[in-house]
Amino acid sequence: MNKPIILNHTVAIDYIKAIGIVFVVIGHYPVSIFNVFIPYIFHMPLFFFLGGVLFNNNKKLTATIKKVFAHHFLYIAATFLIIGAITNLLGYLLHLETNDIFNINPVRMFKDAIKSNIHNNRFFLVAWFLFIYGTIAILFKIAFNLTHTKKLNQSFTLLIIGIICGFIGIDIIAPKYENTKLFYLNNISETLVGFMYFSIGFYTRQFIWSTLHPYAVILFFIINYTLFQNNISHQMIMSWSSYPDGLLMHLFTSLSCIYSVFFFAKVLASYGKYTLISYIGQISKTIMSYHLLVFLLIDIVFYKLGFYELKGLSTEKYSLFVSSYSWAIYVSLGIALPTAFKYTVDAILKKDDRSKN
Repeated sequence: MNKPIILNHTVAIDYIKAIGIVFVVIGHYPVSIFNVFIPYIFHMPLFFFLGGVLFNNNKKLTATIKKVFAHHFLYIAATFLIIGAITNLLGYLLHLETNDIFNINPVRMFKDAIKSNIHNNRFFLVAWFLFIYGTIAILFKIAFNLTHTKKLNQSFTLLIIGIICGFIGIDIIAPKYENTKLFYLNNISETLVGFMYFSIGFYTRQFIWSTLHPYAVILFFIINYTLFQNNISHQMIMSWSSYPDGLLMHLFTSLSCIYSVFFFAKVLASYGKYTLISYIGQISKTIMSYHLLVFLLIDIVFYKLGFYELKGLSTEKYSLFVSSYSWAIYVSLGIALPTAFKYTVDAILKKDDRSKN
């Protein structure tokens, strides 16, 4: 990891994560709030890109694998079961149909998770991202080790490899998945495209901070607005390998939005550290994991108040309550409640550690 660069922008990086997770939460609510900087244009690429920026050059492959296994794979399994258990309990109490992931043997549950892109748990849809991100972290470390030689410009070599991966993932594998719906093609495309953004983040981390300029952000805003309003550019859906515009257009729209997020985060960081925003960024994984469960709890409240009919909690029957004002409630509480819960748990754990010492 380039420590001086990272340390000089620690606050800005927290803000980038915070902005990114806000767009993730917004993206899961079925109302369009923005005409530009639309979540599905850039929000998942942003986190892969940031992974490349934060890549630790000095960490050994074995340490990377251990961290990914603990912080991603085991975390996914535990969170999958926790959210599944809570959902089933709520369905039982409300007499509503659920995706009962426990009503089958563990082998079948695992197979269903693989084939459905880990979407068999309706309220943990971001599990695919955590899995692919962890996989890419390992693959990128392997690629980094293999290209670590004086004969090569390593960061540029990894960039070229990443762009080739992105081309294969977007322009070759994704169309094949669209035609065949073979689950493994979707997983391959996700990995290749994520690896591309990871490599771009790694390559640009040396200079991206010094290139941030308001005129560029304004220009990107105008171009992206024009492209989207004229139906030239469209949203991408990485989780289902949907890239209607091809590699070059999606690269431009996503990277220009990522650049703008970096700019706004850097500007905000110049005013100092806002503890709450930084904390939201630091626990973005928790918010990413549990905001859909919060959405469900809000739905239940609206259901009990008689605002709408909650037909079920299964993928086929579940739908969010939508009104002219509801998006603000869902988005704000989708961020606030996991943040408050995580803060409380952390405070209790710290208190226990102090009492032991």
